[in-house]
Amino acid sequence: GSNTSPMVGQWCGSNLPPDFTSSSNLLTVVFHSDAIFGGSGFTLHYKTVCGGIFTGSAGEIRSPNYPLPYSSERECVYIINTPPSTAIHLQFKDFDIEQLGEDCYYDYV
Repeated sequence: GSNTSPMVGQWCGSNLPPDFTSSSNLLTVVFHSDAIFGGSGFTLHYKTVCGGIFTGSAGEIRSPNYPLPYSSERECVYIINTPPSTAIHLQFKDFDIEQLGEDCYYDYV
C-alpha cells in the first residue's frame, strides 16, 4: 500500500470487479472521475482477514485485534504446516475467550 505498490486493477462500467485480498495491512483505493459524465458511483465492503498458513519452525498466532477485544461473527482458520516428520508444540501465553457456563457454544478455539 505505498506509492510504489503495484496497481491491482482499474475498473469502469457496470460489471463488478473481482473480490481480492491484499498482501499486507495497507491498501489504497483511488477513485478518479473526469469532467464529462458521472455514473451512480460505487460502494464496497471490506473486512480484515484472519487466519492463514504458517510455515516457519516457530511463530506467533494472535486472534484478530489482540490484545483488544476480538470482533463478533468471525471464523479464523490458522494452518501450521511444518516439514514431514516434525511435531508441533503449541503453548498459549494468554487466553480470554467468551464462555457461558460450562459450554463453549458461542466462542471457542
